[in-house]
This record gives sequence, structure tokens and C-alpha cells, in this order.
Amino acid sequence: MRLRWLLWGPAAASGAYLLVQALQLATHKHGDIEVYLNGATHLFKGDIYTARSADFGLPFLYPPIAGLCFVPLSLLPVKAAIYLWAAFNAALLVTLIGVSLRALRPAMARTHLLWWSLLLAWPAYHLDPIFQTMSFGQINILVALLIMSDLAISRRFCRRAIPEGALLGLAAAIKLTPLIFVPYLWLARRTRTAVVVAVTFATLGLAMFVVVPRTSWEFWTKYAYQANRVGVNYISDQNIQSAVVRINHAPMSSLVVDLLVLVVGVAGVCLAAWAHRASSRILAVLVCAVTGLLVSPISWDHHMVWIVPVILWLWLGDDRPKFGRLWAIGAALLFWQAPIWWPPHGNGAEYNLHGLNLLYGDSFFFSMVIFLVGIAAMLRVRGRAPSDTHPTRVAALR
Repeated sequence: MRLRWLLWGPAAASGAYLLVQALQLATHKHGDIEVYLNGATHLFKGDIYTARSADFGLPFLYPPIAGLCFVPLSLLPVKAAIYLWAAFNAALLVTLIGVSLRALRPAMARTHLLWWSLLLAWPAYHLDPIFQTMSFGQINILVALLIMSDLAISRRFCRRAIPEGALLGLAAAIKLTPLIFVPYLWLARRTRTAVVVAVTFATLGLAMFVVVPRTSWEFWTKYAYQANRVGVNYISDQNIQSAVVRINHAPMSSLVVDLLVLVVGVAGVCLAAWAHRASSRILAVLVCAVTGLLVSPISWDHHMVWIVPVILWLWLGDDRPKFGRLWAIGAALLFWQAPIWWPPHGNGAEYNLHGLNLLYGDSFFFSMVIFLVGIAAMLRVRGRAPSDTHPTRVAALR
């Protein structure tokens, strides 16, 4: 019994550290949760997309249902709502780690799963996308958790099976970018799941037309296509569009950029379907998520919370690449050090990055490209290898 308590000590300390840090961040700037609360406050006033948050002057960018989700929090005093959301985000991080571990080690006992989830919470918090997400009070961990829980593991809630695709449909209704998973599901022949996603997404969207018809009409006919309302090309934006501008040192033709985005998007979705057939479900989900980050109109640093399941897959996945654990350490160091912040940035400085500063400033972008190219090469090599030496085949035989 003493040994058991001794072993749980580090895990409990790690979880407590995460909670304390999250609450401490809530005492400082928490710009995005203030945007969500402001959107919830203005949802039924008809000006949700023109009203700006008080402290940072930022607009609400999400579909109307996202504002509805934050209505309960908006009824609380602002500071209480921010602290509660910070604690909730900490719990979401522990759960995301647990879901990722469950996808990689389905037979792991629940007590071991909880122990590892708590123990890994401390180092995960120091990955820059996680830190930034908690600093801003963002919803990225929630979105990633919904997708991972839906597509990477079996879904059980209150002793009832949740239809596969329902949680992804909810995530897409809150934030549109998860819709990139729909073509992947079709190509991977998970047709029923894709249909559930589409039905869930459409049902929630139509429901909001009943709740707030004018606001819903304004979003889908106008504001859904205005990604530049918050500015682009800032160093934190690590998608294709911004990286190309920084590499070119000037804006490029929108036709060229759009064509590049289309090519990468189609190739990435096809790669995800290939990974699903030839490797594992979790790898397919990670490939599709990284593709979504590259082609999304905006991919801030704090959107890259997917680094948590990526590192865990590189360390634990039966289908991880050769030297996977070294890759995991390298990825952890990169996203811990966050060299994107090293070069001069802001006020147009991103247009004048050269040499190492350009490499540092686009390091997250390059890491995502390397990940996709590496997975494609890995699948290609394994496709030529004898079937009895394939990692997933060997794992099945064990």
C-alpha cells in the first residue's frame, strides 16, 4: 500500500502542477475565452460578429453554435468563468493524453491509463501549442479530443455506443476545419461514419437557423469566408499561405497559393486514407489533422495541440517509423523550444526573414511537411516489404 501511494505521488503532483499553472495563466491575459464569452453574450442580440471583446478588441469567428455552447459560462461573473474554463482545459489535456494512450495501448488497465495521463500532463503543458492554448483560453484541446475520441478509439458514454462520426460532426459544427476529415473517411471507405458526420453537422447548423436565423444567415453567407478578419502572415500562423509569404518575402498570387493548398490538401487526405488501409487508424487521423493544419486559412501555433498524440504515436505506436522514439524526442524538443518565436516578428518583420531566421520562423511548418513526407516514404517502403515483416502484422502476431 505504501509503495502504491509512493507511485501515485509523482502522477498526482504532475496533475496538480498542471491545474495550478492553468489557473495562474487565467490571472493574466485570456483573450480567446473572453471572445467566446463575448460571443455568447451577443448571440441573441444579433451583433455577435460585429461586437468586439472589451480587453483585446477581437471579433467572434466561429459558427453560431459555438457561441451557444458558451452561454452557460457567460452567465457567471467573467473572472469566475475564465477560471472555470482554465480548470476545464487542464482536465481536457489529461483526457486527451488518456485517449491517445488508449488508442495506442487498448489493453492498458484504467488505473495505469490514469497514472500515465496525469504523469505526462506536466511535460505536455510545456509544449508551446499547449501552453499557448491555455494562455489564451482556446478550444483547440477540446476539438482534438472530440476527433480522437470519435475516430481513434471505441466510443462509449453512459453505457451507450455513440455513433461513430457524431463527435466529429459536433467538432466541425463548432469549428469548421475538422470537415477535412470527411473526404478522408470517404476514401478510407468509412462511408457510414462520413454520413453521420455530415448529418450531425447539418442538423446542428439547421438547428441554429431556428434559434438565431439572422445570425446564422450572416455567418454562412458572409463571415464564414473572412479568415483575414484577425490578420494573417503573423509568425504564429504556420500554414501554407503564411509560410509561402515569408519564404517569398512578399505576398504571392492568390491563384498560385490556392492551387498549392489544393494539391497539398488532396495529397494529404489521400495519404491519410492510405495510412488507414496500410498502417493504423490513429496514424490516419494524425495525418489528416496535420494536413488540415497546413491547408487551413489560419493555423496559429496554439492550433497544433495535435503534437501530443503525434509524440505518443512516435514513442508507442506499433506502426511507428524506424528510430521513432528519437523522432519523438526531437519533436518534443522542437515544440518545447518553439523556435518560431526566435526571429523578429510583428509589424511586418515576417517579410524580412532570411537564413536561419527563416528556418526558425517556419520551423513548425517545415516539421509538418517533414511528417507527411516521412509517413508517405514509410508506407511506400513497407508496401514493398514482405507482409510478415510489416509492423502492424508483427503486432497482430504477438
